[in-house]
Amino acid sequence: VLKRFRYKLEDGWLNIIRKFQLLREICLKIGIQIQAKDYSFDERTKPYQSTETVSKQSNGQQNGESKDKKKKKKGQEASTVTATSSTVNTTFSPDDVVDVVPVIKHSAPRSSLAEEALEAGRLSIIQNQKKLGQELLLE
Repeated sequence: VLKRFRYKLEDGWLNIIRKFQLLREICLKIGIQIQAKDYSFDERTKPYQSTETVSKQSNGQQNGESKDKKKKKKGQEASTVTATSSTVNTTFSPDDVVDVVPVIKHSAPRSSLAEEALEAGRLSIIQNQKKLGQELLLE
């Protein structure tokens, strides 16, 4: 950062910055609209897997269940495990992006010289200097 921008960052700069404000500024500059929700910037959430699901997988039958009940629930247990272990531990996902908008600085740029000439022409016409006012308006 020092070589590129000639600016030295403080040691704890990452803890000092306001992350939501920085996210908003980046989205405005780039032109991305994201969902309004609480994003976790500090702690990464790990995939949650309950102890109950783990024990059902490893113990076989529980509490006197028959084999028929176990067979019926086996598919449900497997889908529960895959759903909980496939949790992504990132701050953003592709579903968070709502829209991408173009960034336009000025849709109709104006010339200050042309505006000054127009205003001077109007004032000249108001002051009954029609010939000078007409020349300024035609510029």
